[in-house]
Amino acid sequence: MVRQSLADGLAALFTNVWLPALLHLNPVAGVEALEKGLKESAASKTGAGVQLFAELFDRDYGGIGVDLRAPGFAPQLLLQLLRLAYQHVPIGDDAHHEGSYSPDTRDNAEKSRNAVLSALLSTAGPEGLAVKLEMADDPLFVHIKDRTIALAQERAAEEADNVALTEAEFAILDKSGESPPTTREAMFSLMRDRLDDIDDLLLQDISPRELPHVHFAPNSGHPLAGWHVRLGPILLQKSQIAERQFFRQKTRQEVIAD
Repeated sequence: MVRQSLADGLAALFTNVWLPALLHLNPVAGVEALEKGLKESAASKTGAGVQLFAELFDRDYGGIGVDLRAPGFAPQLLLQLLRLAYQHVPIGDDAHHEGSYSPDTRDNAEKSRNAVLSALLSTAGPEGLAVKLEMADDPLFVHIKDRTIALAQERAAEEADNVALTEAEFAILDKSGESPPTTREAMFSLMRDRLDDIDDLLLQDISPRELPHVHFAPNSGHPLAGWHVRLGPILLQKSQIAERQFFRQKTRQEVIAD
């Protein structure tokens, strides 16, 4: 019934009732209806797009205030909606106020556009990261490209730090002092840490840097005595453990996916 009521476009009677309802019930269909209805509408400082965005997504304006963080608003759909917002509420026409003022329709439309942007930047998971990187490559958002990439990387790092460990992984953490890598990024980070450990060793007094081909007897008393004996097995063991943990986790994930 809601879709039928909007079949003739946004000029239909009670559009300001049916469109918010459709966005609540079926966000995908709602965004498609909004995009279709604004297709023939030219963007302007006070155009139809400005009026609709002010009413749909700003509770302060008196609209219903569609919940952009509802499950139906997937990252890709939010990007589609954000493109629509930037096309019909362009930043070049933004109002600039000094001192106190009473917000008008344009101000509320800008607030709604920013609400869509905030919802997109707060998305999580691989899909959220991919969409934010796609957004950064879009010329429409070139003015916030660096900020978008920085926020995407920051959110991805936070999610990586908050990965829940299984009981078996906790046992490994307790035994080795390190949690096993579960992603390629984590494996890469672990390998970088290992290289940092080697760099740190090479700067110490017992560094084998100056005498790479000379081996002193373990009982000779020299600071470098037996360095290859002590260091080699440690690095090899840590590398083998990390590699086994990574591929075991990868195999488990593939089995679950199948």
